[in-house]
Amino acid sequence: MFQHNHRLQKFIASADQKTAEANSPQDLLDIIANAQEFKGNLQFDQRDFLLYFIIDITAFIVGIIAFQKSDESFWLFITFLSLFVAVILLFYYVKRRKSIDKLSAAIYARDLLFDNQLEIIHSANYSQKALEARFHDFIRGNYSREIKTVIAGKNAEEISFNYHYYHFHYVDEKTETKTDSDGKTSTKKRYDHYDRYGFIVDLASIKNMDFNSALQIIYSKALFGMNKGDYAPASITFRKNFIVKTKESLQAAKFLTPSMVETIESLLQGFNQITIETNKHQELLLSFTNHDILTGNLQYSLKETDLFLEEIKQTTALPDLRYTLHMISQMLQEIDHNF
Repeated sequence: MFQHNHRLQKFIASADQKTAEANSPQDLLDIIANAQEFKGNLQFDQRDFLLYFIIDITAFIVGIIAFQKSDESFWLFITFLSLFVAVILLFYYVKRRKSIDKLSAAIYARDLLFDNQLEIIHSANYSQKALEARFHDFIRGNYSREIKTVIAGKNAEEISFNYHYYHFHYVDEKTETKTDSDGKTSTKKRYDHYDRYGFIVDLASIKNMDFNSALQIIYSKALFGMNKGDYAPASITFRKNFIVKTKESLQAAKFLTPSMVETIESLLQGFNQITIETNKHQELLLSFTNHDILTGNLQYSLKETDLFLEEIKQTTALPDLRYTLHMISQMLQEIDHNF
């Protein structure tokens, strides 16, 4: 029991590190090959935790009985300590039970990157500070802001361009004031967490593309009437769903052609809380709250080792990614025609 659990825990720790450092699909297949040495027994023997819980419950019962008889604070300390230990044991029990599934998901996610020619990067140019200096959309959250992931890729269909996909997390701090029945007021801070995802396209990577105007198109559903921004195209649907912010009305007019307006309106069918932004650095941003653009449909785990191996060997496409890149391509082609 203990030997098997120790061996399995050692494999998971090593596999986690190797997955994070994998440079090719073969590296992932090697990890699964190592898992095959367990011959399908990739589950922890839970009898060790059962033993720990029995010992802890025994200490709790003894502590209560001894404290009632002697009234000594030591036994009260043992009682509370056993409760604390029980919480810790439960935490690690749940964590360990999920560890194989978590590792399987990590291997699958890494394989999706390889299958779709994507690469996780760590670049100062895509840090939180750098991005909020270039885009207004990253100036969110009055408590904290964090770029959790940046993934680089290249679109080779329709129009060729380099892009970066990101996951942006931010937190708003709010102070709530309450008054009780006696008229006493108290304040409590609340922290609301939000996530946004998106693509940043390097327009300079596109041949003959020369567009460097600052423009924001922000989803803003008008309950009554239509939005009033710095510029508004003729489309009523657009004006009911988006607001435009810019200091360059002429550039906005050239950008928002009828075809571009139609393309942006069609984005409403697939994306939530859209923001489109361009800047002086020849970059185009498309952001939203959809979290599943780069997620696939994992069927098996390392517990079904052979089936999981076959699943990882297959090339898995990401339809949502292809659709997003197609819509971006349409926008870029329209920009190319008008600038």
